[in-house]
Amino acid sequence: MEYKVIKVHHFNLIASDKRDFGGSIDLNDLLKEEFILTDSNSVHRQVFKRFTDKYNVLPNVIFETSDYHLLLNLVKADKGISFIAETASALEEGIQEVKVNNLTLPPFYILVIYRTNTLKTPAFSKIIDLFSNSCKD
Repeated sequence: MEYKVIKVHHFNLIASDKRDFGGSIDLNDLLKEEFILTDSNSVHRQVFKRFTDKYNVLPNVIFETSDYHLLLNLVKADKGISFIAETASALEEGIQEVKVNNLTLPPFYILVIYRTNTLKTPAFSKIIDLFSNSCKD
């Protein structure tokens, strides 16, 4: 298999823009929050698990869903905070990123993956360009 990275986004902690975190918060303050997360089958949840393992923390998860639109709506309604790739929340109004002191979150790569023996025809190049251009800021 071969691939082309067409965009690099990041995972973010998000909350309703109704909340005031005063710029950034400490990890201990974050753990006092209630979390609304994607279910265990999502890549978001797998990355969140690595994050909690790395920092040896146990967040208060109050709700899980496979529907990220529902997740975003619950966050907008200030029912909890969440962990999601900026790809899913970038254009959403009513949501803010929660900055946490001394916390590093991993990147989220958007890739086009194709077989090694794929013929690199002009049509193939157009498709790659289409994906690449559609993901530019």
